[in-house]
Amino acid sequence: MSLKNYLLTFIISTGLIACNSNDEDVANKTEEGIPTYVSFSIHLPGGINPVAGSKALPEDYNPDGTYEGNDGVQTLDIYMRSGDGTIEAKRFSGTGISSTGTVVSPSEPFRTTSGVKTVYIVLNSPQPLGTTITQDNTLVSTDGLAEIVTENGVDYDVITMTGKATSVTIEPDIPSQSVVAGGSNHVSIQVTRMASRIIVTSSASNQILDDNNNLLGTVSNITYSVAQGTKEIYFLPQTDYVSYGYDYVPELGEYVGQAKSVL
Repeated sequence: MSLKNYLLTFIISTGLIACNSNDEDVANKTEEGIPTYVSFSIHLPGGINPVAGSKALPEDYNPDGTYEGNDGVQTLDIYMRSGDGTIEAKRFSGTGISSTGTVVSPSEPFRTTSGVKTVYIVLNSPQPLGTTITQDNTLVSTDGLAEIVTENGVDYDVITMTGKATSVTIEPDIPSQSVVAGGSNHVSIQVTRMASRIIVTSSASNQILDDNNNLLGTVSNITYSVAQGTKEIYFLPQTDYVSYGYDYVPELGEYVGQAKSVL
């Protein structure tokens, strides 16, 4: 083979490889806007062996004992933002929500469109379903983020929880019956509590004794109050789980004017 023919063959081969590469890129790119079905598994903060993100920084809590309460989920809001900025919002409640252990989901897959999307989850939102997505560092009022609801004699902690997943690929043309856990268009997202339930315990005896071990009385009806809490909290956990106003140190003369808006 002459040098000229060798160069021609090399150029043609290279061109074929480039074309094949482009074809693969097109094939791998998810078609956007095609009708399809999707469902979600929302992982709640766990108990003794919680999934990642359910507690704060390592050992930044009292490990003596485990949460034995009951989480209640009244509403499940799903916000999906497409690459062009279009936002789709859905709220599920009542029989529209199913649960298995610490995982909740819409009871049935629902119709949407394909594409790469950012997904936000809000459980037990005290606000109506919105038409926009709250930014990660937006401050929201702590009012209504946690309450106890009693049903059939059982107390449930109804606490607002949030989570986010980026670059979620929603495949086109997936029928409802094909959306199963571990398969196409079934998305798992972890949520964290925006507010927490705190339990105060004591291992000390409630009896008051004198030096001769005679009973003088007993202690009962112990109450406590929480100080220096914030009136607002970030919509999603921030880096290192910092909270609003964590670095605020009042200066002389400014406390009345500024601190009351932070604390």
